[in-house]
Amino acid sequence: MIFKPLIVSFLIALQVLQGSIMVNEMTNDNNPDLVDMYLKALLMRESTNNYEAKHKASVITDFATGKPIRVQALGGYGILDINFPIWAKQAGLKDFSMADSDWKDPKAQDTIAKYKIQEYFNKFNSWDAVSVAWFAGENKAKKLMRNGT
Repeated sequence: MIFKPLIVSFLIALQVLQGSIMVNEMTNDNNPDLVDMYLKALLMRESTNNYEAKHKASVITDFATGKPIRVQALGGYGILDINFPIWAKQAGLKDFSMADSDWKDPKAQDTIAKYKIQEYFNKFNSWDAVSVAWFAGENKAKKLMRNGT
């Protein structure tokens, strides 16, 4: 699966930093340090820390219409171009646009990714489901939570 390397990196980082953030028992904790570590692993996995990355465009099925649409993952976290403006607004970036100066801004990308990862964790209470939601969409994460697959 595409997200297994991310989970492995995340777990290795957790073990290395065990003394500093693992004072409390870590089950499905949303400790801010865990969120930040997850984001670092995600940034490395998606772009090797390249906030200006433009991933190869692909075609996916639009959930609303069922029709194929062209999408492109952008930036350090590989946020789909169709999600960038919506997620930016949700994250509180009111003046965000798809201009290079906005989507290439590392602070904007960090803010958006952190907001969305925290939202996914709050919704699913599972780092596995967070990874599935990020890489395959919320519907797949819901299926994972329902069926375990």
